[in-house]
Amino acid sequence: MAIVSSENRTCADEKLLALYQSWSYIASIVFNCLVPTISTYFLGRAIFQLCNQATIQYSTRILLIATILFAACHQVSYFAFKIDLLHTMFFKLDQPCFLQRSSYDCRFISIAQTTGVVGMALTGLAMSTDRALALTFPADYHKLKSVPRVVLSVFVFIVSFSTWFLLTMNDPLTGYLNHCGFYPSYSVANFQLMLDVILYLAIFNLIWDVILFYYARQQILWRRSYQFQKRYEARISLNCTQAVFVISICQCISNGANSGLMRLLMMIGTSITSVTYSSLLSLFYTAPYSCILLPILMMRISEYIREQRTIGILSLRSEKPGLEEHHQRMRAAWS
Repeated sequence: MAIVSSENRTCADEKLLALYQSWSYIASIVFNCLVPTISTYFLGRAIFQLCNQATIQYSTRILLIATILFAACHQVSYFAFKIDLLHTMFFKLDQPCFLQRSSYDCRFISIAQTTGVVGMALTGLAMSTDRALALTFPADYHKLKSVPRVVLSVFVFIVSFSTWFLLTMNDPLTGYLNHCGFYPSYSVANFQLMLDVILYLAIFNLIWDVILFYYARQQILWRRSYQFQKRYEARISLNCTQAVFVISICQCISNGANSGLMRLLMMIGTSITSVTYSSLLSLFYTAPYSCILLPILMMRISEYIREQRTIGILSLRSEKPGLEEHHQRMRAAWS
């Protein structure tokens, strides 16, 4: 049985001490520290590019930047607890009964980690909601200007930051953990529920994004206009929906995989050793790798949209739709 947390301080067994002294495990922890370090560069570049990207609608850019900030929050907490674990492995192995950390000592890392994970999941839903409002009520959405994005961003921030406090409301934080990467001892069941909710949310968001993308494609035909400005706005709206679609799909897959694998690990934790549990944790916890791929994906999509914008402008300028062609496109849209 894996003892990764306990109500009282417990001494590390010989197998766990051997794991902490293993150079292969030390190398894996060092690699884990490099991942958030490298991701910081890409996260910064992605924010800079989004701030200077005029082809993506402003509300969408705000939510994309919020996603990056939540990813950065997660990476900082992940780096902190890995560094703390390295410190334990190098300097505290001569005190096997004092290797564990209290849930109270780990609270700041746990808060940041939970905020980052929940925030990334909710911003995906917020982006889809923003796109749904923009596609369904374009005139009203334009009049509201910054209201939708402000409301969605504030909602996501409040829920993400308060999640940890709600889950640990009845936890005195007096339990002990092998390291700060584990959930508080008395709140494990609540965090399991959180992982389940994130998994179901990812599945729901995936289905919703597919519907939104199909609807955006159809809108190009439904709202075909002879005016260049309206056709251009329709193209921009579709491009933003494409960006949100691709990013949300990747987020849904990564959030679903991370939540599902972590939930599985917590289920089988009672039948495996602490050494096996610690080894599987580094493999199953995929959120850090998602955080390094997310900004790279955003930058690639931003470049793609910029190219499509140029192609779209050239094609719209050369487009001379006739009345019969307009009717044919409308009939095709409704068929």
